[in-house]
Amino acid sequence: MFFQDLIRQLARELGLPALLPDADGICAIRFDGLSFCLRDLGRQVVLVSCWVGRLDPRDRCTQERLLAGNLMPEQVGVAILGMDASGDVYLSGHLDCAQLTFPTFLVRLEQVVDAAAYWSGCFGASRPVLAVH
Repeated sequence: MFFQDLIRQLARELGLPALLPDADGICAIRFDGLSFCLRDLGRQVVLVSCWVGRLDPRDRCTQERLLAGNLMPEQVGVAILGMDASGDVYLSGHLDCAQLTFPTFLVRLEQVVDAAAYWSGCFGASRPVLAVH
């Protein structure tokens, strides 16, 4: 019930219609032209993730860029960068809502959104849009 209450409150705060998780428990929402997935990990922890670009996974410079990004907290903040085997790069953040008030949750969410926008710009992200649930 925690997650539904959280996304309901988020929708109210943003002036959106009701947000509902899909069959997989994921709520998709767009901020600043980027699609974000919010998922309940249990124990009041929410995973926020966003596709930020595609890189060549075989290129050593790619690995160095991701490592440097994760070591620069002013550019990643409350999130980390990761890449799957095909080269898709995601920025993800775990928000421990048991330790946060709702206004602080919004600040942390905004930090993840800002970091995703930064890295999307670095990687020149262009990908189809997810629908908002």
